[in-house]
Amino acid sequence: EFSKLKRDRGEFVLFLARKAREGCSGHLGLSVSGYPEKEVSTEGEDIRVHIYIGMASEGMGKWVDYQVGGTKGMLLERTAIIALDTLRKELLDMRNK
Repeated sequence: EFSKLKRDRGEFVLFLARKAREGCSGHLGLSVSGYPEKEVSTEGEDIRVHIYIGMASEGMGKWVDYQVGGTKGMLLERTAIIALDTLRKELLDMRNK
């Protein structure tokens, strides 16, 4: 199963979100993973990364993906903001159902 998950990045973050939810006995699990478009980057150089965000709750699981760019520090901040905003939107959707 792991080799299949390794190939399908969306399913991989969804698997991680489910495991996080189960492991913490929580109502919602969140996971984030990023894959650079190229393997080598120079310090201070802008890089592009494809990020995947997985969310899992009782009976629900989904993932989204985004392209982000910037320096390593900027990528960390942007990814965190995007992941938290995605989580916020999902919580609002869950409340409205």
